[in-house]
Amino acid sequence: MALFQILRGKAANLAGKAFHDGYAYLTPDDGAFYIDAETDGKQKRIHINPKPDLQELTADEVQSAWDSYPPVYLTFSSPATFSIAVAVPTWTGTMEYSTDTTTWNTWTGAAISGQEVSGRYELYLRGTNNTKIAAANIDDSTDGIWSLTGSNISCKGNIETLLDYKTVMAMQHPPMDPYCYAGMFNGCEGLIVAPNLPALTLTAGCYHKMFAACSNLISVPDLPALVLPASCYYYMFAGCTHLTTAPAIAATIFGQYSCYGMFMLCSGLTSVPDLVASQVGYMACYYMFANCSSLVTAPALPATRLADGSCYAFMFQNCTSLTGAPDLPATSLSAGCYVEMFENCTSLTMAPCIQATEMSIYGNSCAMMFAGCTSLKSIPKLHSTLLLESAYYAMFKNCSSLKVSATKTDTYTKEYRIPDSGTALDAGSALTSMFDGTGGTFTGTPEVNTTYYLDSSMTIV
Repeated sequence: MALFQILRGKAANLAGKAFHDGYAYLTPDDGAFYIDAETDGKQKRIHINPKPDLQELTADEVQSAWDSYPPVYLTFSSPATFSIAVAVPTWTGTMEYSTDTTTWNTWTGAAISGQEVSGRYELYLRGTNNTKIAAANIDDSTDGIWSLTGSNISCKGNIETLLDYKTVMAMQHPPMDPYCYAGMFNGCEGLIVAPNLPALTLTAGCYHKMFAACSNLISVPDLPALVLPASCYYYMFAGCTHLTTAPAIAATIFGQYSCYGMFMLCSGLTSVPDLVASQVGYMACYYMFANCSSLVTAPALPATRLADGSCYAFMFQNCTSLTGAPDLPATSLSAGCYVEMFENCTSLTMAPCIQATEMSIYGNSCAMMFAGCTSLKSIPKLHSTLLLESAYYAMFKNCSSLKVSATKTDTYTKEYRIPDSGTALDAGSALTSMFDGTGGTFTGTPEVNTTYYLDSSMTIV
């Protein structure tokens, strides 16, 4: 049988319709269903009828069944007029557009406009033999960026239908080049709904800056890929200031730069599903939620394998509404992995539990981790007995609610020591400026293997 395809139309039009083995036809006006099939060497158009003792589907029920079938094109729609253009197209095959899903025209990238359909303006696109769609913003190139003129524009359907709709129709995923959709909708302020991104096998940079600066975007799809190659979600939603809920990220392995700045400057973001990654690569989450000023609760971070080099650095920097942080289960810390991770989170009151017992030989693992967290009233136990250069440099700098004393008093009663047990070896600068600008009687640089005292109102985690 040939490739299966479902078509819809009026019953009267079937009389002149050529035979296509494997095609199915819904005729909602009479509630009928037909299949073209070659059986016993004969071409037959089979009219599917229920058994006599069963009730036939009504036209409305057939229509409903058709409506539930995923279309093999991308639908752009808006309550008002809009247009789409690509000044310098970079797709590698053919792109087509339609205003009625029946007549399709080759698209060269010149401006095309949505046509009114039942009170909304709609435009449909599909592609054939494409392995990339945009590939913009590489070396600051603007080639391939799509321009949407209008407002309240929704883009619905499977983005892969732009690569090859026939492959999607066969329920497969078309292959894509590195940076396939990079920068595609970058700066499209009229876009409010993003299409589905169902690909399970990603390429380097495939969604790089895809929706960056889409300041009115409010709906985005979950991301099902389990392995993230380099830069695939790099700045993907950065600057989407009206986005309130982040998509679920199913990935268990984050490659280098994979989520770099992914939601940076999403000032309206309030909800983030927990991350499930067990392995995080070099700079993978660098600036991932930085400047998300409405974010109250951080997602779970269960990874136990942290690559050498700033994997969580600056991750929640300037998240001024954040009140709690997730525990950090990794027992071995890479260089710079927690650098400025919660810097200037001025509403943060509870520090996370840090399980690390080993520090990178390159040091700097927790430098300025909580600097500027002026509401912090708790402090984590620190277990490592090998303290290398700048390991805890300025870790609690300007945490003005944190109160430490060198001596025990009626107020300062809770013992605090670095490390919490055992004897540490200090490279000489591991604790430099660790308590600068804090609110107790002791500030500055503490000594290793020395007991200090926290105010009784403080919590040790």
